[in-house]
Amino acid sequence: MSPIQYERLAAYQRAAALRASTISGEAKSENLSQRLPSSLVWAGKVVRFAKPGKLYCREGHNLHATGRTSQIVTVMGYGVSLKKLDGGGQRLDAFLRSLRADGLDVDVVGLGPDGTDEARTISPLIHRIKRRFLPVALRRRFEAEVTHLNIHGPTISLIPAVNRLALRGNPSWLDFPDLWSNIALNHARTVDPLSGICNHAQAWLWSRREAKDYEQADIVTVASWSDHLKMGSKAVWLPHPVVESTAFLQSRRTSAQLDSGVVYGLIANFDYPPNRHAYDHLIRQWLPALLPSAHRIVVAGFGSENLPRVMNVDVIGPVDRVAGFYDRIDVALAPVERGGGMKVKVVEAMMHGLPVIATEHAKEGLPDVLAAECVDLDYLSARQQDCASRLRDPRESLAVALALESFTFDSFQRTVNRLWQERMLTHD
Repeated sequence: MSPIQYERLAAYQRAAALRASTISGEAKSENLSQRLPSSLVWAGKVVRFAKPGKLYCREGHNLHATGRTSQIVTVMGYGVSLKKLDGGGQRLDAFLRSLRADGLDVDVVGLGPDGTDEARTISPLIHRIKRRFLPVALRRRFEAEVTHLNIHGPTISLIPAVNRLALRGNPSWLDFPDLWSNIALNHARTVDPLSGICNHAQAWLWSRREAKDYEQADIVTVASWSDHLKMGSKAVWLPHPVVESTAFLQSRRTSAQLDSGVVYGLIANFDYPPNRHAYDHLIRQWLPALLPSAHRIVVAGFGSENLPRVMNVDVIGPVDRVAGFYDRIDVALAPVERGGGMKVKVVEAMMHGLPVIATEHAKEGLPDVLAAECVDLDYLSARQQDCASRLRDPRESLAVALALESFTFDSFQRTVNRLWQERMLTHD
Protein backbone atom coordinates (compact mmCIF):
# COMPACT_ATOMS: atom_id res chain seq x y z
CA MET A 1 0.00 0.00 0.00
CA SER A 2 1.37 3.38 -1.01
CA PRO A 3 1.95 6.21 1.50
CA ILE A 4 -0.93 8.16 -0.09
CA GLN A 5 -3.31 5.21 0.28
CA TYR A 6 -2.19 4.76 3.87
CA GLU A 7 -2.86 8.41 4.69
CA ARG A 8 -6.30 8.24 3.08
CA LEU A 9 -7.19 5.13 5.04
CA ALA A 10 -6.02 6.76 8.27
CA ALA A 11 -8.26 9.74 7.57
CA TYR A 12 -11.26 7.44 7.06
CA GLN A 13 -10.53 5.49 10.22
CA ARG A 14 -10.23 8.67 12.31
CA ALA A 15 -13.59 9.91 11.04
CA ALA A 16 -15.31 6.55 11.54
CA ALA A 17 -13.82 6.14 15.03
CA LEU A 18 -15.01 9.58 16.07
CA ARG A 19 -18.57 8.89 14.96
CA ALA A 20 -18.66 5.44 16.51
CA SER A 21 -17.31 6.67 19.84
CA THR A 22 -20.13 9.13 20.49
CA ILE A 23 -23.82 8.69 21.32
CA SER A 24 -26.55 10.48 23.25
CA GLY A 25 -25.14 13.87 22.37
CA GLU A 26 -21.99 13.39 24.43
CA ALA A 27 -20.08 15.08 21.61
CA LYS A 28 -22.88 16.94 19.88
CA SER A 29 -20.63 19.79 18.83
CA GLU A 30 -18.20 17.50 17.01
CA ASN A 31 -18.15 17.58 13.21
CA LEU A 32 -16.60 14.82 11.18
CA SER A 33 -14.64 17.25 9.06
CA GLN A 34 -12.31 14.70 7.52
CA ARG A 35 -12.69 14.79 3.73
CA LEU A 36 -12.20 11.43 2.16
CA PRO A 37 -11.05 10.67 -1.39
CA SER A 38 -13.46 9.68 -4.15
CA SER A 39 -12.30 6.07 -3.85
CA LEU A 40 -9.75 4.05 -1.97
CA VAL A 41 -8.70 0.43 -2.47
CA TRP A 42 -7.86 -1.40 0.74
CA ALA A 43 -7.34 -5.16 0.91
CA GLY A 44 -9.20 -5.58 -2.35
CA LYS A 45 -12.28 -3.67 -1.14
CA VAL A 46 -13.41 -0.18 -2.16
CA VAL A 47 -14.39 2.71 0.06
CA ARG A 48 -16.48 5.03 -2.14
CA PHE A 49 -18.42 8.27 -2.21
CA ALA A 50 -21.76 8.54 -3.95
CA LYS A 51 -20.75 12.01 -5.16
CA PRO A 52 -18.35 14.73 -3.94
CA GLY A 53 -19.26 15.57 -0.37
CA LYS A 54 -21.73 12.69 -0.05
CA LEU A 55 -20.50 9.82 2.04
CA TYR A 56 -20.76 6.31 0.66
CA CYS A 57 -18.31 4.22 2.65
CA ARG A 58 -17.95 0.61 3.62
CA GLU A 59 -17.44 -0.13 7.29
CA GLY A 60 -16.75 -3.37 9.08
CA HIS A 61 -14.49 -6.37 8.87
CA ASN A 62 -13.67 -5.99 5.19
CA LEU A 63 -11.58 -2.89 5.93
CA HIS A 64 -9.24 -4.91 8.03
CA ALA A 65 -9.04 -8.35 6.44
CA THR A 66 -8.38 -9.72 2.99
CA GLY A 67 -11.39 -12.04 3.03
CA ARG A 68 -15.06 -11.05 3.27
CA THR A 69 -16.39 -12.30 6.59
CA SER A 70 -20.07 -11.45 6.22
CA GLN A 71 -22.72 -10.15 3.85
CA ILE A 72 -22.82 -6.42 3.15
CA VAL A 73 -25.78 -4.30 4.27
CA THR A 74 -26.58 -1.00 2.54
CA VAL A 75 -27.78 1.68 4.98
CA MET A 76 -29.18 4.94 3.58
CA GLY A 77 -29.41 7.95 5.91
CA TYR A 78 -29.05 11.70 5.90
CA GLY A 79 -25.57 13.01 5.16
CA VAL A 80 -25.87 15.47 8.04
CA SER A 81 -26.54 12.56 10.42
CA LEU A 82 -23.04 11.29 9.72
CA LYS A 83 -21.62 14.55 11.04
CA LYS A 84 -24.01 15.62 13.81
CA LEU A 85 -25.17 13.51 16.72
CA ASP A 86 -28.54 15.20 16.99
CA GLY A 87 -31.62 12.98 17.10
CA GLY A 88 -31.17 11.69 13.55
CA GLY A 89 -27.44 11.21 14.01
CA GLN A 90 -27.95 9.22 17.19
CA ARG A 91 -30.43 6.90 15.48
CA LEU A 92 -28.22 6.28 12.44
CA ASP A 93 -25.20 5.72 14.68
CA ALA A 94 -27.18 3.23 16.78
CA PHE A 95 -28.14 1.26 13.66
CA LEU A 96 -24.53 1.10 12.48
CA ARG A 97 -23.21 0.01 15.87
CA SER A 98 -25.92 -2.65 16.23
CA LEU A 99 -25.23 -4.10 12.78
CA ARG A 100 -21.48 -4.17 13.34
CA ALA A 101 -22.03 -5.90 16.67
CA ASP A 102 -23.83 -8.61 14.70
CA GLY A 103 -20.71 -9.11 12.56
CA LEU A 104 -22.15 -7.39 9.49
CA ASP A 105 -20.35 -5.18 6.98
CA VAL A 106 -22.10 -1.92 6.20
CA ASP A 107 -22.25 0.35 3.16
CA VAL A 108 -23.34 3.79 4.38
CA VAL A 109 -24.95 6.13 1.86
CA GLY A 110 -25.27 9.73 3.05
CA LEU A 111 -27.94 11.76 1.23
CA GLY A 112 -29.14 15.34 1.28
CA PRO A 113 -27.28 18.20 3.00
CA ASP A 114 -24.07 17.06 4.64
CA GLY A 115 -24.16 19.66 7.39
CA THR A 116 -21.71 22.15 5.92
CA ASP A 117 -24.35 23.92 3.83
CA GLU A 118 -27.41 23.28 6.03
CA ALA A 119 -27.61 26.83 7.44
CA ARG A 120 -27.80 28.23 3.93
CA THR A 121 -30.48 25.81 2.76
CA ILE A 122 -33.04 26.91 5.34
CA SER A 123 -32.61 30.68 5.00
CA PRO A 124 -33.33 31.74 1.37
CA LEU A 125 -36.75 33.21 0.72
CA ILE A 126 -37.65 30.67 -1.97
CA HIS A 127 -36.89 27.76 0.34
CA ARG A 128 -38.99 29.28 3.16
CA ILE A 129 -41.91 29.76 0.78
CA LYS A 130 -41.57 26.17 -0.43
CA ARG A 131 -41.57 24.86 3.14
CA ARG A 132 -44.67 26.86 3.96
CA PHE A 133 -46.66 25.22 1.17
CA LEU A 134 -44.78 21.89 0.99
CA PRO A 135 -43.19 21.25 4.41
CA VAL A 136 -41.88 17.80 3.46
CA ALA A 137 -38.92 17.27 1.14
CA LEU A 138 -39.52 16.30 -2.49
CA ARG A 139 -38.79 12.63 -3.20
CA ARG A 140 -37.21 13.23 -6.61
CA ARG A 141 -34.35 15.24 -5.11
CA PHE A 142 -33.20 12.35 -2.92
CA GLU A 143 -33.80 9.60 -5.47
CA ALA A 144 -31.60 11.41 -7.99
CA GLU A 145 -28.63 10.87 -5.67
CA VAL A 146 -28.96 7.08 -5.52
CA THR A 147 -30.49 5.97 -8.81
CA HIS A 148 -27.03 5.00 -10.09
CA LEU A 149 -26.36 2.69 -7.13
CA ASN A 150 -26.78 -1.05 -7.63
CA ILE A 151 -29.12 -1.96 -4.76
CA HIS A 152 -29.85 -5.68 -4.57
CA GLY A 153 -28.73 -7.09 -1.20
CA PRO A 154 -29.96 -6.36 2.33
CA THR A 155 -30.94 -2.69 2.50
CA ILE A 156 -32.02 -0.40 5.33
CA SER A 157 -33.49 3.05 4.68
CA LEU A 158 -33.93 5.78 7.30
CA ILE A 159 -35.22 8.30 4.73
CA PRO A 160 -38.81 7.93 3.46
CA ALA A 161 -37.88 9.71 0.21
CA VAL A 162 -35.70 6.76 -0.89
CA ASN A 163 -37.87 3.93 0.44
CA ARG A 164 -39.06 3.13 -3.07
CA LEU A 165 -35.47 2.45 -4.14
CA ALA A 166 -34.61 0.66 -0.89
CA LEU A 167 -37.37 -1.85 -1.64
CA ARG A 168 -35.20 -3.13 -4.50
CA GLY A 169 -33.00 -4.65 -1.82
CA ASN A 170 -33.63 -8.19 -0.74
CA PRO A 171 -34.48 -8.18 2.09
CA SER A 172 -35.57 -4.58 2.79
CA TRP A 173 -35.92 -2.74 6.11
CA LEU A 174 -37.68 0.62 6.29
CA ASP A 175 -37.15 2.68 9.44
CA PHE A 176 -39.42 5.67 10.07
CA PRO A 177 -37.95 8.15 12.57
CA ASP A 178 -41.17 10.02 11.78
CA LEU A 179 -44.02 9.81 9.28
CA TRP A 180 -43.77 12.54 6.68
CA SER A 181 -47.56 12.55 6.33
CA ASN A 182 -47.78 13.56 10.00
CA ILE A 183 -45.18 16.29 9.53
CA ALA A 184 -47.31 17.85 6.79
CA LEU A 185 -50.50 17.55 8.86
CA ASN A 186 -48.89 19.11 11.92
CA HIS A 187 -47.52 21.94 9.82
CA ALA A 188 -51.02 22.66 8.49
CA ARG A 189 -52.20 23.53 12.00
CA THR A 190 -49.70 26.40 12.27
CA VAL A 191 -50.12 28.19 8.93
CA ASP A 192 -52.75 30.15 7.00
CA PRO A 193 -55.68 28.32 5.32
CA LEU A 194 -54.23 28.44 1.81
CA SER A 195 -50.91 26.99 2.91
CA GLY A 196 -52.82 24.46 5.02
CA ILE A 197 -54.65 23.15 1.94
CA CYS A 198 -51.29 22.44 0.27
CA ASN A 199 -50.00 20.84 3.48
CA HIS A 200 -53.02 18.52 3.64
CA ALA A 201 -52.56 17.55 -0.01
CA GLN A 202 -48.92 16.63 0.63
CA ALA A 203 -49.93 14.73 3.76
CA TRP A 204 -52.47 12.70 1.73
CA LEU A 205 -49.84 11.90 -0.90
CA TRP A 206 -47.30 10.75 1.68
CA SER A 207 -49.83 8.69 3.61
CA ARG A 208 -50.48 6.70 0.42
CA ARG A 209 -46.75 6.26 -0.17
CA GLU A 210 -46.15 5.18 3.42
CA ALA A 211 -48.95 2.61 3.24
CA LYS A 212 -47.58 1.17 0.00
CA ASP A 213 -44.02 1.00 1.32
CA TYR A 214 -45.27 -0.60 4.54
CA GLU A 215 -46.91 -3.44 2.63
CA GLN A 216 -43.84 -4.22 0.52
CA ALA A 217 -41.06 -4.03 3.13
CA ASP A 218 -39.77 -7.09 4.98
CA ILE A 219 -39.28 -5.08 8.19
CA VAL A 220 -40.86 -1.77 9.24
CA THR A 221 -39.68 0.02 12.38
CA VAL A 222 -40.87 3.32 13.83
CA ALA A 223 -39.47 5.60 16.55
CA SER A 224 -42.85 6.92 17.68
CA TRP A 225 -45.24 4.88 19.80
CA SER A 226 -48.30 6.48 18.17
CA ASP A 227 -46.86 5.90 14.67
CA HIS A 228 -46.39 2.24 15.59
CA LEU A 229 -50.08 1.99 16.48
CA LYS A 230 -51.13 3.91 13.38
CA MET A 231 -49.16 1.88 10.83
CA GLY A 232 -50.38 -1.56 11.81
CA SER A 233 -49.29 -4.84 13.36
CA LYS A 234 -46.35 -5.28 11.01
CA ALA A 235 -44.64 -2.14 12.33
CA VAL A 236 -42.22 -2.69 15.21
CA TRP A 237 -41.70 0.02 17.80
CA LEU A 238 -37.98 0.79 17.91
CA PRO A 239 -37.55 3.52 20.54
CA HIS A 240 -34.88 6.12 19.97
CA PRO A 241 -31.73 5.49 22.08
CA VAL A 242 -30.87 8.58 24.14
CA VAL A 243 -28.36 6.98 26.55
CA GLU A 244 -26.19 3.88 26.53
CA SER A 245 -27.78 1.89 29.33
CA THR A 246 -30.14 2.02 32.31
CA ALA A 247 -27.34 3.37 34.55
CA PHE A 248 -28.89 6.84 34.18
CA LEU A 249 -32.02 5.64 35.94
CA GLN A 250 -30.21 5.02 39.22
CA SER A 251 -29.45 8.64 40.17
CA ARG A 252 -31.86 11.22 41.59
CA ARG A 253 -32.17 15.01 41.39
CA THR A 254 -33.63 17.56 43.79
CA SER A 255 -37.05 18.85 42.77
CA ALA A 256 -37.23 22.35 41.29
CA GLN A 257 -38.61 25.07 43.58
CA LEU A 258 -40.69 27.75 41.90
CA ASP A 259 -40.40 30.24 44.73
CA SER A 260 -36.58 30.30 44.64
CA GLY A 261 -36.26 30.86 40.89
CA VAL A 262 -36.06 28.15 38.26
CA VAL A 263 -33.50 27.73 35.48
CA TYR A 264 -35.45 26.60 32.42
CA GLY A 265 -33.68 25.15 29.40
CA LEU A 266 -34.26 24.18 25.76
CA ILE A 267 -31.74 22.18 23.73
CA ALA A 268 -32.30 21.23 20.09
CA ASN A 269 -30.85 21.23 16.59
CA PHE A 270 -32.03 24.66 15.45
CA ASP A 271 -30.86 24.04 11.90
CA TYR A 272 -34.04 21.93 11.71
CA PRO A 273 -36.95 24.31 10.86
CA PRO A 274 -39.52 22.83 13.33
CA ASN A 275 -37.06 23.49 16.16
CA ARG A 276 -36.48 27.04 14.96
CA HIS A 277 -40.25 27.49 15.04
CA ALA A 278 -40.25 26.07 18.60
CA TYR A 279 -37.81 28.80 19.64
CA ASP A 280 -40.08 31.46 18.13
CA HIS A 281 -43.03 29.91 20.00
CA LEU A 282 -41.02 29.98 23.24
CA ILE A 283 -40.25 33.68 22.86
CA ARG A 284 -43.69 34.82 21.72
CA GLN A 285 -46.02 32.57 23.72
CA TRP A 286 -44.19 30.93 26.63
CA LEU A 287 -41.79 33.59 27.87
CA PRO A 288 -44.41 35.80 29.61
CA ALA A 289 -45.77 32.78 31.50
CA LEU A 290 -42.31 31.53 32.55
CA LEU A 291 -40.75 34.81 33.67
CA PRO A 292 -42.50 35.07 37.08
CA SER A 293 -40.80 31.86 38.24
CA ALA A 294 -37.69 31.98 36.05
CA HIS A 295 -34.22 32.72 37.36
CA ARG A 296 -33.10 32.44 33.75
CA ILE A 297 -33.83 30.55 30.53
CA VAL A 298 -30.97 28.79 28.73
CA VAL A 299 -31.06 27.77 25.05
CA ALA A 300 -28.39 25.54 23.45
CA GLY A 301 -27.74 23.21 20.53
CA PHE A 302 -26.70 23.16 16.90
CA GLY A 303 -27.57 26.42 15.14
CA SER A 304 -28.56 28.17 18.39
CA GLU A 305 -25.72 30.64 17.89
CA ASN A 306 -27.69 32.02 14.92
CA LEU A 307 -30.92 32.59 16.87
CA PRO A 308 -32.08 36.16 17.53
CA ARG A 309 -31.16 37.34 21.03
CA VAL A 310 -33.95 38.17 23.45
CA MET A 311 -33.87 39.68 26.93
CA ASN A 312 -34.02 37.09 29.74
CA VAL A 313 -32.89 34.27 27.43
CA ASP A 314 -29.26 33.06 27.44
CA VAL A 315 -28.24 31.47 24.13
CA ILE A 316 -25.03 29.49 24.68
CA GLY A 317 -24.58 27.72 21.33
CA PRO A 318 -23.62 24.06 20.77
CA VAL A 319 -22.51 22.07 23.81
CA ASP A 320 -19.81 19.43 24.11
CA ARG A 321 -21.82 17.28 26.52
CA VAL A 322 -25.58 17.16 26.64
CA ALA A 323 -25.37 15.89 30.23
CA GLY A 324 -23.51 19.08 31.14
CA PHE A 325 -26.39 21.15 29.76
CA TYR A 326 -28.96 19.27 31.83
CA ASP A 327 -26.78 19.67 34.95
CA ARG A 328 -27.13 23.45 34.72
CA ILE A 329 -30.94 23.65 34.41
CA ASP A 330 -33.88 22.68 36.64
CA VAL A 331 -36.71 22.20 34.14
CA ALA A 332 -36.60 21.29 30.43
CA LEU A 333 -38.83 22.97 27.87
CA ALA A 334 -40.41 21.43 24.76
CA PRO A 335 -42.44 24.20 23.04
CA VAL A 336 -42.71 22.16 19.82
CA GLU A 337 -45.66 22.62 17.47
CA ARG A 338 -44.29 21.25 14.19
CA GLY A 339 -42.50 18.13 12.98
CA GLY A 340 -43.35 14.50 13.56
CA GLY A 341 -42.25 11.34 15.29
CA MET A 342 -41.04 11.10 18.87
CA LYS A 343 -39.60 14.26 20.44
CA VAL A 344 -36.17 13.09 21.56
CA LYS A 345 -35.63 16.13 23.76
CA VAL A 346 -38.52 15.11 26.05
CA VAL A 347 -37.23 11.59 26.76
CA GLU A 348 -33.63 12.80 26.95
CA ALA A 349 -34.52 15.33 29.66
CA MET A 350 -36.47 12.77 31.67
CA MET A 351 -33.61 10.31 31.40
CA HIS A 352 -31.39 12.96 33.00
CA GLY A 353 -33.90 13.45 35.82
CA LEU A 354 -35.54 16.68 34.67
CA PRO A 355 -39.26 17.49 34.62
CA VAL A 356 -40.47 18.64 31.22
CA ILE A 357 -42.96 21.36 30.31
CA ALA A 358 -44.33 20.35 26.93
CA THR A 359 -46.95 21.16 24.33
CA GLU A 360 -49.55 18.58 23.43
CA HIS A 361 -47.71 18.06 20.16
CA ALA A 362 -44.43 17.38 21.98
CA LYS A 363 -46.17 14.59 23.91
CA GLU A 364 -47.28 12.83 20.74
CA GLY A 365 -45.30 9.71 19.95
CA LEU A 366 -44.53 8.96 23.61
CA PRO A 367 -45.91 6.05 25.61
CA ASP A 368 -48.88 7.16 27.72
CA VAL A 369 -46.98 7.02 31.00
CA LEU A 370 -44.29 9.42 29.73
CA ALA A 371 -46.79 11.76 28.09
CA ALA A 372 -48.71 11.96 31.39
CA GLU A 373 -45.52 12.88 33.24
CA CYS A 374 -45.09 16.05 31.17
CA VAL A 375 -46.28 19.31 32.71
CA ASP A 376 -48.63 21.60 30.80
CA LEU A 377 -47.65 25.28 30.70
CA ASP A 378 -51.21 26.42 31.48
CA TYR A 379 -51.25 24.18 34.56
CA LEU A 380 -47.94 25.68 35.70
CA SER A 381 -49.25 29.23 35.27
CA ALA A 382 -52.61 28.67 36.96
CA ARG A 383 -51.55 26.43 39.85
CA GLN A 384 -48.00 27.37 40.79
CA GLN A 385 -48.61 26.55 44.45
CA ASP A 386 -49.69 22.98 43.62
CA CYS A 387 -47.18 22.45 40.85
CA ALA A 388 -44.09 21.76 42.95
CA SER A 389 -44.93 18.07 43.18
CA ARG A 390 -45.02 17.87 39.36
CA LEU A 391 -41.55 19.40 38.98
CA ARG A 392 -39.85 16.33 40.44
CA ASP A 393 -37.33 13.92 39.05
CA PRO A 394 -39.52 11.80 36.70
CA ARG A 395 -37.43 8.74 37.51
CA GLU A 396 -38.92 8.70 41.01
CA SER A 397 -41.98 7.09 39.43
CA LEU A 398 -41.44 3.36 38.96
CA ALA A 399 -43.73 3.33 35.91
CA VAL A 400 -41.76 6.16 34.29
CA ALA A 401 -38.41 4.53 35.09
CA LEU A 402 -39.57 1.26 33.53
CA ALA A 403 -40.80 3.07 30.41
CA LEU A 404 -37.48 4.91 30.05
CA GLU A 405 -35.60 1.60 29.94
CA SER A 406 -36.80 1.20 26.35
CA PHE A 407 -34.90 4.32 25.27
CA THR A 408 -31.36 2.97 25.76
CA PHE A 409 -28.84 1.79 23.23
CA ASP A 410 -28.78 -1.63 24.90
CA SER A 411 -32.52 -2.01 24.25
CA PHE A 412 -32.17 -0.67 20.70
CA GLN A 413 -29.37 -3.11 19.88
CA ARG A 414 -31.29 -6.10 21.23
CA THR A 415 -34.31 -5.23 19.07
CA VAL A 416 -32.25 -4.66 15.92
CA ASN A 417 -30.35 -7.91 16.38
CA ARG A 418 -33.56 -9.85 17.08
CA LEU A 419 -35.28 -8.48 13.98
CA TRP A 420 -32.22 -9.26 11.86
CA GLN A 421 -32.15 -12.85 13.04
CA GLU A 422 -35.91 -13.39 12.77
CA ARG A 423 -36.77 -11.60 9.53
CA MET A 424 -33.71 -10.64 7.49
CA LEU A 425 -31.76 -13.90 7.66
CA THR A 426 -34.73 -15.85 6.34
CA HIS A 427 -34.07 -14.23 2.96
CA ASP A 428 -30.44 -15.39 2.72
